[in-house]
Amino acid sequence: MKLLKTYVKLRLSFLVYYLSFVLLFLLVSYLYNDSLKSAGYVVVLCSVSVLVEFFLSFLAFKKKVAIFSYYMQQDVYTLDRLPKTKGLYDTYYYSVIENLYHRNCDLKSEYDLKYQDVLDYYTLWVHQVKIPLQALRLLSKDNQMNQQIFKVEQYVDMALQYLRVDFMNSDLLIKEYELDTILKGVLKKYADAFIQSGLAFEFKETHQIIISDAKWLSFVLEQLISNALKYTKKGHIKIYYEDGLVIEDSGIGIIEEDLQRIFEKGYTGYNGRNHKKSTGIGLYLVKKILSKLNHEIIVTSKLKEGSAFKIRF
Repeated sequence: MKLLKTYVKLRLSFLVYYLSFVLLFLLVSYLYNDSLKSAGYVVVLCSVSVLVEFFLSFLAFKKKVAIFSYYMQQDVYTLDRLPKTKGLYDTYYYSVIENLYHRNCDLKSEYDLKYQDVLDYYTLWVHQVKIPLQALRLLSKDNQMNQQIFKVEQYVDMALQYLRVDFMNSDLLIKEYELDTILKGVLKKYADAFIQSGLAFEFKETHQIIISDAKWLSFVLEQLISNALKYTKKGHIKIYYEDGLVIEDSGIGIIEEDLQRIFEKGYTGYNGRNHKKSTGIGLYLVKKILSKLNHEIIVTSKLKEGSAFKIRF
């Protein structure tokens, strides 16, 4: 109905013109004493012809709107899906769209090349930075120093994943994995951090087979475990499976007002402002990566009691 109203508004000038013509024709017939019956017959025939044309034109209009609506919902635009041009105005509009499309393609290609150059540079930079960091870890016998070096390595990895996340679809290897194998690889990486924390740690094997990407899921788990260690000074960290993978801690918790916004880019919230430890990037990457992996994350938390992050596969 809304579409019909829109079309009537577009054709309103024609309808007014036609009705004016009919009234004028009937008036002239009346003034010249012509048969009003014959005049009415002519008006009926013309009106039927107009209604048929109006109906057919509306169907064409409806089809064109449907094509444009479908086209606007697509992530990738191609000119071949546009309706065929009819008339001079359509041709001009199509030419404008075509020019804009090709200009947009050129700009996108230029942007992709520049982005790839930046990504290549930072990838190389990350690997170069990691070499002296690993050397420092081997040379240093100070556990606290090694923990700080480990944190620097994590921040370097986060910077690289931040650059890669928008184009991670081309870097995905989706298949079946043993969740415990992925978890054990991440926990091995954080073994020293757990020992140094002095927290009670509990890990229950999940015995779950999941469909995901091991590399990107590992990064997500590293961020969640890193946050649990960062904000838990006493108590425990538990990892178990209960309708999803749960990483639970007895840390400082999250205030209720922040729960709806902790995955926003750059949002640090109450804890970030008070403890000066949050960048507002880690959980943003977690949410974005899990969305692309078609996984769900749920957070429950109470201030000064702890938090639980659940990943549903």
